[in-house]
Amino acid sequence: MEINEREYYKIKRQRLNLTLKEVAEFAKCDVSYLSKYERGKYQPSITIVERYKEYIDNH
Repeated sequence: MEINEREYYKIKRQRLNLTLKEVAEFAKCDVSYLSKYERGKYQPSITIVERYKEYIDNH
């Protein structure tokens, strides 16, 4: 089974025990935006996605 980048980062975040709240604070966005993004219901700005990935990659 192949996963996309969004799913990869969701799984990685969960394995690192990072909360959406702490990632959202770093990404400077609302928790609901990231929750919707992880579920494939919303596409935030490129800047938010880059910060989201940066925070997860650096933990």
